[in-house]
Amino acid sequence: MTTDSETTRLGPAQAADAAGVLARAFFEDPSWVWAVPDDTRRRRVQAWFFRAALRYGLRYGDVHVTADRVDGAALWLPPGSRLTALRLARVGLLAMPLRAGLSAFWRFTTMGSALEERHREDAPFPHWYLWLLGVEPSRQGRGVGSSLVRRVLGAADDEGIACYLDTTLERNLTFYRRLGFRVVHAGEFPGSGPPFWTLLREPAA
Repeated sequence: MTTDSETTRLGPAQAADAAGVLARAFFEDPSWVWAVPDDTRRRRVQAWFFRAALRYGLRYGDVHVTADRVDGAALWLPPGSRLTALRLARVGLLAMPLRAGLSAFWRFTTMGSALEERHREDAPFPHWYLWLLGVEPSRQGRGVGSSLVRRVLGAADDEGIACYLDTTLERNLTFYRRLGFRVVHAGEFPGSGPPFWTLLREPAA
C-alpha cells in the first residue's frame, strides 16, 4: 500500500532524527559497504557523515522531511550550486580521512571524482541535484520517498529546470523512472567498486 505523506522543510531541531533515518536507509547501500566494509565502523561513520551533510543542506541546499515524524529526508542542491571544498570544510566534512580512515577515504574520493565527472558531462546546464534521499527502512514502499521529492520536482517544472541524481542501487531505477527520470549513464567505479547510474529528469511541459 502506498500513501502520500505531508512534508516540510527541515528545521535544525529535526536534524538529528533526519540523520538517523538517512544512516539506517543507507546502511547497506553498495557504495557505503564498499567504502566501509566493517558494519560497526560504517554505522559510526554514517552517524557523523549524515549530520554533517544535513548541516550542508541547511546552509546551502533545500532539505525536506516528513512532517508528523521524520521518516525520510531529501537533500537537494539548487541550480548553480556545487559541492565545494570551502563549503564542505565549513560543515566539517573535510574531516572524512580522520573519521573513516585512509582506505575508506580513498574509496570515497574515487567515487566522488567519478560522479563529479559524470555530473559535469551529463548536466552542464542549470538543474536541481538530488544529493541524498533516504526513507526509514520500515516505511519504504509506502510513498514516502515520492512525497519528499515532489515539491522540488513541481518547482522545477514551473521554472523549466531539469533535475539530476545518481544512485548505486539498481532497484531505485524503477522508482525514479516513475517520477520521470531517465538513465543517462551506467558505469562502475574504478578499483572494483560497485556499479552506479546517473539519471536526468527534463521539466514537464
